[in-house]
Amino acid sequence: MPGRSSAIPISSLILVICLTISSSAQNSDPKFLSAPEFILSADAVAAGIDGVFKVSLSIDEAGNVKNVRLYGDPIWPCDTSPKRELAEVRTAVEAHLRTLKFSPSIKNGKPRDSDVMLEFAIGEAFRRAAAVDGPKDNTSPKLVKGGVLNGRATRLVKPLGPVTKGTAEVQVLIDEQGVVSKAGVMSGNPVLFTTVRQAACASKFSPTFLGGKAVKVTGSILYIIQ
Repeated sequence: MPGRSSAIPISSLILVICLTISSSAQNSDPKFLSAPEFILSADAVAAGIDGVFKVSLSIDEAGNVKNVRLYGDPIWPCDTSPKRELAEVRTAVEAHLRTLKFSPSIKNGKPRDSDVMLEFAIGEAFRRAAAVDGPKDNTSPKLVKGGVLNGRATRLVKPLGPVTKGTAEVQVLIDEQGVVSKAGVMSGNPVLFTTVRQAACASKFSPTFLGGKAVKVTGSILYIIQ
């Protein structure tokens, strides 16, 4: 295992917490307070692992995380299969999320257990999100967030072979030529993960231009198999 000195430090980031804060002083949802720095291992960085996890957390009445569930995978290069590194990243992210601290949910003036859904970014996905509020650098390569990209595909490949009915959302990174360079299934039926990721990697998109220059695009492909 690589030592801490060979790892790249990445501050933890919660992109979206699906909560609504009650206006009553007697009732409120849990609020994120703090977390230690998250470190993505040098092996994971070298393997090109990146992207966003969808996460479910169970928080107790003291504001501690008791249970963690990760949905889907991050993204990694289409032509690789870093199984060991992916497993290590999942383990590290789970362990990190258990260290998050919240103020507890309050009902009728008393703390109670609660559940939250959030998205947790690692690698370049974190850097891109952090750069939104950081200093602007006009010389840096640009990247566009494209949302759901199905309608922008010039070739949207269908999953091959026998597949199970269901849905799956594949997060992708598309390069300047419109080629899917990285992909990972963010959510959906686990039975579909391998086939829909392969289909996403084989899909093709029109290049995206910003200020006359081709740019990379992040987004997702939604598969609905009936």
